[in-house]
Amino acid sequence: MVINSNNQQVKYLFLGIVFLFLFFKYIEIGNLYIFNGDGPWSLSQTLSMLNNEWGWSRFAHEPDGQIYQNYSYAILFYIPFKLFGVSHYSYLSAYFFYLILTLIGIYKIFKGNSFLQFFVSMFFVSSVYTYNFRFEALAIVFMVWGLYFIFKKGKWIYLAFFLFSWAALIHPATFVALFFVIGHYLYLEKKLLDYKTIGLYLMVFVFFVFLLLGFDINNLLDPIFVRPELKQRFLVIRPENIIKWLTLSGVFVWGIIVLIRKTSIVSVVFVGLNIMVYLIFKKSYYYPYLLLHIILLLYYKRNEITIHPIFKIGFYIHLLVFGVLFFIFPVYKSYENPEYGKTMRNNVEYLTKISQKMFPNQRIYVEKELIMGISNNKNARLYLNEYSDYYNGSPKINLNQKDKIYFFRQKQLESFKEKMASVIYQKKVIIRQIHKPVKGILAFKGRSDGIGLWEISVN
Repeated sequence: MVINSNNQQVKYLFLGIVFLFLFFKYIEIGNLYIFNGDGPWSLSQTLSMLNNEWGWSRFAHEPDGQIYQNYSYAILFYIPFKLFGVSHYSYLSAYFFYLILTLIGIYKIFKGNSFLQFFVSMFFVSSVYTYNFRFEALAIVFMVWGLYFIFKKGKWIYLAFFLFSWAALIHPATFVALFFVIGHYLYLEKKLLDYKTIGLYLMVFVFFVFLLLGFDINNLLDPIFVRPELKQRFLVIRPENIIKWLTLSGVFVWGIIVLIRKTSIVSVVFVGLNIMVYLIFKKSYYYPYLLLHIILLLYYKRNEITIHPIFKIGFYIHLLVFGVLFFIFPVYKSYENPEYGKTMRNNVEYLTKISQKMFPNQRIYVEKELIMGISNNKNARLYLNEYSDYYNGSPKINLNQKDKIYFFRQKQLESFKEKMASVIYQKKVIIRQIHKPVKGILAFKGRSDGIGLWEISVN
């Protein structure tokens, strides 16, 4: 059957399922009061902007200096934080606002075909990667809307490439994604060898990139080449990351099946080359960009592709099972152990009070998940064990007598005692328990590590 369904009841059912997935994840993160992934870390530049330190990213990258003049990502949270303040729920709500914008873009691209709207939206909302608060999910917002406007053609092309340029500046890996996505688009438009069109697109893209950078390319290059930890993220081929990504990407695998079975070999090659490039990256969180290829394919083939009813049944069963395991069960475990979220909330509230009373020259170091408790403190810094490795044993963190480190994971505390305290500081370490540890949340194999709050100082 042709993949088209415009029954109003079915349309609203599909829309309800899409937002149910978002709702479950919002409730889970809200209850647990913790942001997984690198989201809190990525707010570093935004916090400096809120403290009127433009160009800095002090919380996570102070030794790099005042080189963060690319505001494409930081501005996305600067505005809501200015309006509503910095808090767990303002960050959570702003992030989900951008996710909803992505879904609106998908629905507009496939307007008139409720099954495709649902099919593609579920690739996005069922993926665990969508909720890791990293740069990629925000870049995808701009890329989806860029595709929407490029499909409209005419003068809308310029708006499309403005959005593509913004997406590229959110994270350097987006440049790679855009190279293959635009190439794929040109092929589907039968313009792959149209050098006039390619030249125009390239010129417009470069112009907007320079415009957003204030016509200084160093604003893009400096953070890439100055930060030493980035050197450890490339040229590490890990094919197992593809399996990991497919496992945690919900029903996206069904989009890959459609791509392989129902399209030309050239489209498969574009996606295959894109995947091969991502193989040299150490992490798996760049693969969600492949969503843009699926959107391209389904948009151009929407009136040609047929899907067997058995395919749909398999898709729905997979969606149900994945939804129970990764969306409904996490909500249950957040209610099963309310002390976990309560402890994280108490940790943040305690740090908020402490950070307001600290002296101007007193540093406070925290794990990234505690960022909301110290967001208004200019002397707050990120604690990472790995910083000593990145800087060849030279500590990025050097505690003075008045400085404090706060851990909420006992495992991280033990790691500190083994590695950092003995090797780097060579000082007497004082450990004080602030909040009694509570049990971890349920996992598929037992429970996660318990959490509490510990204060570290030196004498």
